[in-house]
Amino acid sequence: MAQALTLATDRKVLSGAFGGEFNFSGAGTDKEDLTHSLSGSLQGHLIDGKFLAKDLIGSVAGPLAKALPRGLASGKSDDGTTSLGKDLALSVSVDKGYAKLNAPIKVNLPEGQISLGGGFRLDGTLDLAGAITLAPTTVSALTNGKVSPREPIPVNLKIGGAAWKPVVTDMDLSAAVGSIAKQAATGALGRFFHRRKRAAAATLARRTEERRRKSQTTGSRRGQEALEGTLRSLAFSPTSG
Repeated sequence: MAQALTLATDRKVLSGAFGGEFNFSGAGTDKEDLTHSLSGSLQGHLIDGKFLAKDLIGSVAGPLAKALPRGLASGKSDDGTTSLGKDLALSVSVDKGYAKLNAPIKVNLPEGQISLGGGFRLDGTLDLAGAITLAPTTVSALTNGKVSPREPIPVNLKIGGAAWKPVVTDMDLSAAVGSIAKQAATGALGRFFHRRKRAAAATLARRTEERRRKSQTTGSRRGQEALEGTLRSLAFSPTSG
């Protein structure tokens, strides 16, 4: 892929070591001709690859944070790069300057999963669509610990624009926002009732202890009175004899 993109730009878009096979043919000798006529295929593996133009996880996390209710989340920048994993399998078919992915790119990262299909034109224009699924730990960090979902949060999107300056479009945040906001409300309600339950338990324990102490005090006083009564009766009893 990196070799194909060099037809469009001298900027480095991908890094890593590619190992595999590629077979291309096309009419013309200059870049302009080849970007429209090149056909063929590429298949192999990208080792320790990186997409250098954008942090794709941040491209979703940032807008998602802004879309959530105020105060629930803090933003994340999409500046930076995207790891493509230790070993990314690639299979691309090229027809008259359009490179189509034969299978979606799937990258599993600690922050989430990237799954993208489609392709790109050899002039550098991206034509990708798929989903970026945020890991529960990413959502928890985004919401400063207010929400820790049990399941990952998927967001559908498209990626277009130039490969060296990609643009994320058609991002569907509605389901993600609804899920996170609902879990935040449920969590807040749960914490409220938990605090109420703890407070009620503490009150019950305090009242039980007060009753116990009162009972002990009453019992001691009655015992003392009984003893004093016994002593008085002995002291004033007439002696026989």
